[in-house]
Amino acid sequence: MPPKSATKKARQHKVNYGDLSSAAYEYKKGGKQSSKIPAGYTVDHSLSDQESQVYVHKENKHVIHAVRGTANAGDVVTDGHLLAGNLQNTARYKKESDKMKKIHAKY
Repeated sequence: MPPKSATKKARQHKVNYGDLSSAAYEYKKGGKQSSKIPAGYTVDHSLSDQESQVYVHKENKHVIHAVRGTANAGDVVTDGHLLAGNLQNTARYKKESDKMKKIHAKY
């Protein structure tokens, strides 16, 4: 769940996190942008891939990191680690944590 400050800011920008989650499943690098992405937001393709996307509203300086859920066998393994309380030790968690550091550095 996003922090309260992020949720409040998203409401100000009329962002539906569910739509961005759905858009995360549709992402194709360099492909057509999903119609579910809110007005004013664009995909930062340099930080996005098929597992997570970064959406930026440059005018309002609002950034959203949307992480796709379970879509393949590798994700099911990650889900198992989540259930076992061991998510921080997975490659997917480490990858997304590194991506967050890049997002903070860039924006």
